[in-house]
Amino acid sequence: MALLEVRNLRLPFRPAARPAAAAVLLGAILAGCATTNLVDEALQAPGYPGGTAALARQIRDPGFHNTLVVAHRGSGTWTRDENSRRAARRVVIAGVPFMETDVRLSKDGQLYVMHDATVDRKTTGKGRLEDLSAAELDGLRLDNGETVPRVEDLYEVTRGKAVLLLDFKDEAAIAKTAEWIAASGSFDDFLFLVNQWGEMREAAAARERHPGLMILAEVENPADLDAVQRLFGGRLPDVVGTETSAEEVVERIHRGGAKVAEDILGWEYVPLYGSILTRHLVNRGVDLIQTDMAPHLWTWIRKRNAERPGRPPDPPPAEGAPPPPPAPGE
Repeated sequence: MALLEVRNLRLPFRPAARPAAAAVLLGAILAGCATTNLVDEALQAPGYPGGTAALARQIRDPGFHNTLVVAHRGSGTWTRDENSRRAARRVVIAGVPFMETDVRLSKDGQLYVMHDATVDRKTTGKGRLEDLSAAELDGLRLDNGETVPRVEDLYEVTRGKAVLLLDFKDEAAIAKTAEWIAASGSFDDFLFLVNQWGEMREAAAARERHPGLMILAEVENPADLDAVQRLFGGRLPDVVGTETSAEEVVERIHRGGAKVAEDILGWEYVPLYGSILTRHLVNRGVDLIQTDMAPHLWTWIRKRNAERPGRPPDPPPAEGAPPPPPAPGE
């Protein structure tokens, strides 16, 4: 979807309702588009220019404010590939910086990827994921034919190439995930998303043990920013998610040394308004934009970053690495 170049536009508000029906319809259409040789392409693709080490430096740097894109559940809402290995491969192939995914604990404490509390919608099984053992979950199939992925399965695809933005659906999974990363991975490859006070306390405690851990805290009420800052030792977490892109809120978060995250979920399917909203968020200085159409948006944002005066450029790709592919349909 090409984004419109509407200059000098400022929106006074964001409508509360989201066009869910349009998202479901277009998601179903996109799910039918087959991509061949995804495994080989993902292995060969360079991912984000400079890799996750460069991306992590940018997130931790208070002065870096290029707009970056988050692939919601990898392939978007309600698609067959949602939260799957195939979705992760497509993120890597497109060079999208972040893949958002959802983390839950099985009955025996293993880290699995599933948005819903139950496995009914996405798998061949029934029941709550927390009531199923790892052995039971491993015997199920997603509706795209893959097995239910553990966090480590997606990490095998994205490691060093895209940051996994982990949305914790189980507070107890935060500490367990942090210890697993410390033993088996790199904190440059992960961004922890927390949105409840208990989750924020768990994430803050985990970062005390592992200072490299990156955190995105969703703060619905801007009046809570001071309390969040105190919780994280006097400084805002690396990224703050907000329901408003009001100029004073964006400036307050930037002054606190953090990035600003917003989403356009659902609105990207509305031909005119989605384009206008995206342009507004970029102009306002939002750093991370989450979308169901990440490859398309990233193609436009990448060009916009390069053309925008006074903004630091993306790092160059590694020597000999092929350029990132164009978005589908371009």
